[in-house]
Amino acid sequence: MGTGDLALVHGEPLLGAIRVCYTIVLHSKSPVNQATSKAMLTQMISIIFRRTETDPVSSSAYRSHYNTKFKYRS
Repeated sequence: MGTGDLALVHGEPLLGAIRVCYTIVLHSKSPVNQATSKAMLTQMISIIFRRTETDPVSSSAYRSHYNTKFKYRS
């Protein structure tokens, strides 16, 4: 995989990456590592929200997945 290649990550692996960056921001003693992790978090969250706002297919697929997974009984 080169630098121009695209890798899509979602679900648990994406949450894991976010948790790791967040943990580094909170607990690292290195200001460089904290700043880098904070920038990575900002970029990841920005891309996630941009994709959910601009990609109706993945937004509707997400909604249908979770609407069927968590049906509530009355």
